[in-house]
Amino acid sequence: MTPATSPAIEQSQLLFDKISRFDFGKVFGRYIKDSGVSPQLAAETLLELKRWFTLCALHPEKTYATGGQVDELWHTFILFTKDYARFCHDLTGGFIHHVPEVASGDIEAQIRSAEKMRDKVRLLEADYLTYFGALPPEHLWPRSPEANSFDNAFLFLKALSRTPLQA
Repeated sequence: MTPATSPAIEQSQLLFDKISRFDFGKVFGRYIKDSGVSPQLAAETLLELKRWFTLCALHPEKTYATGGQVDELWHTFILFTKDYARFCHDLTGGFIHHVPEVASGDIEAQIRSAEKMRDKVRLLEADYLTYFGALPPEHLWPRSPEANSFDNAFLFLKALSRTPLQA
């Protein structure tokens, strides 16, 4: 059996298909209106959000990073609380909570926060590669900085909170 036809890959495809059947129309329209991105970029971002939800459903014990445009679209989805709650329940039987990493306090606390996020991004990158055969698109997802890098840690936190690119 090849990795492309493994039970885990097949399960991820079934979950992705289930997610794709959800009507994201209201969320999609609101995201375009609020962010000012093109419909094409919004469609790419929605594909990535669906992939992120696939990973979350496959591995509820893991905490994957979000950031950049994917996070912005997720925030838009969360605004539609009834739809979001129904989506989560239908997908996982529970709720996919938003638990942001907060960089506050002294410099050491901020660096620890950035390092935790770096680890979450690396986890996302590894599992994304396993299930989707490539790394997440760099123009939609932040990349993890080198460990113990003061400058990179702060640039990373800034990248996680950036607003979507105008297209």
